[in-house]
Amino acid sequence: MSSPHLPVGPAVDNSPSPATIANRRRSTRVWHEAALLVSIPMLDGSSIKLEGRTFAVNVHGGLLQLPVDVHPGQTMQLTNPATQMTENCHVVRSERATESQLKVGFAFERPSPYFWAIPYPPEDWAFWRQKRDSRSETTNAQTAPSAVTVVQRGRRRSTRGWHEATLLVRIPMPDSSIVEKEVKSFAVNVQGGLLRLSIDVQAGQTFEVMNPATQLVRGCRVVRTERAVEGYLKVAFAFDEPSPHFWAIAHPPEDWEIKKP
Repeated sequence: MSSPHLPVGPAVDNSPSPATIANRRRSTRVWHEAALLVSIPMLDGSSIKLEGRTFAVNVHGGLLQLPVDVHPGQTMQLTNPATQMTENCHVVRSERATESQLKVGFAFERPSPYFWAIPYPPEDWAFWRQKRDSRSETTNAQTAPSAVTVVQRGRRRSTRGWHEATLLVRIPMPDSSIVEKEVKSFAVNVQGGLLRLSIDVQAGQTFEVMNPATQLVRGCRVVRTERAVEGYLKVAFAFDEPSPHFWAIAHPPEDWEIKKP
């Protein structure tokens, strides 16, 4: 489906300088299809929950298709299952795409460079990441005692990126048997990741995961689970200890480097 009002592929910029990036009001928009969970508050205090699909995004918002009518200025809450992040936003504009679908331009209430599961975002997104991180550090320094600030400075978790990998899991069951399964990851970081599983597990349950690409085996535990509409279980898991070398990623995010104290 094409439209003169929408991009037909990734946006391309001419390698802007840092000064240009700092003065730019909006970040580079890229073509990115993702399924989001959308919550729209209604006048009677209730809310409509549905699925929307994006087709172009940036640090400040994006474009998505919705099966319901919304109007400019209307507020929404978006959740990205790939990053497990939720952001508030408002409708900037809307346009009829088909009889049952609306094309909606939306803007986040604040720049959100970590919301999208894009492994290699445009260069100017780094400016907004640094700005977001420095703001978080400033807030921590103003609200926490100095002794605690030194310990807590920096992000608690490493950057999560979209990465589809085939993994082997060994799950101890209550009857003492072991279930071995081949699974797919779809978002990962140094501390763990998200995977699809065809059997039920519970938060706190332990298992082993092996990555055939690196031949590394790690113990981990289930952090949370969620039933996908397709029937499988989406499982967030955490390694027993940070494991930056578990994933076969040639150029991981900079903060994946484990620094010794």
